[in-house]
Amino acid sequence: MACRNAAKRANCPPRKHVVLMSQHPHSTVFVRPATSGDLPAIDLIQRLCYQPMFHEPVETFAARLRLSPGSSWVAEAGGQVLGYFFTHPWAGETPPPLGRALQQLPANQDTHFLHDLAVHPQARGRGVAPRLVEAALDWGRQRGLKFTRLVAVAGAAPFWRKWGFKPVATAPAYGDDAALMALPVESQRITTSQTAA
Repeated sequence: MACRNAAKRANCPPRKHVVLMSQHPHSTVFVRPATSGDLPAIDLIQRLCYQPMFHEPVETFAARLRLSPGSSWVAEAGGQVLGYFFTHPWAGETPPPLGRALQQLPANQDTHFLHDLAVHPQARGRGVAPRLVEAALDWGRQRGLKFTRLVAVAGAAPFWRKWGFKPVATAPAYGDDAALMALPVESQRITTSQTAA
């Protein structure tokens, strides 16, 4: 459920306080691997960005962190989480089910599946999304995954086209306008400077 503008209860650590982004407008943005301590902030951001039908239980994010540690990231500035990107290895063209915690990852992994990109509404325009996408694409390249796929929802397809993704099929399980998109192998090397937003 990858959406540029994107914007649950679980046994999570104490909630990380998320202040108004305007309180830290000049703080340096940096990207780091997501941890379980970020889940409350991640949950808040998804609720600010997505319609209720796309809200996923915190456990779906926690499961991805357990199954594929190191393949999901948050962007942070001034001690506050500005956005997140969850990805994981996968196999084949059929995307994982939406809103369900994965119990295991498939064998014969050939795909880097970009599950969910979201940026706090008050942090947009600071280059958060490109930093997160570049981190994810670098991770997939380093692991030699042949394909990079995602499902674009909520009108996010134009954003992903800027990164070279092309629609390959519909994804009705993710919504009426959802599109399965893939990054052609020859387009794997795209830099943040080419897509800065």
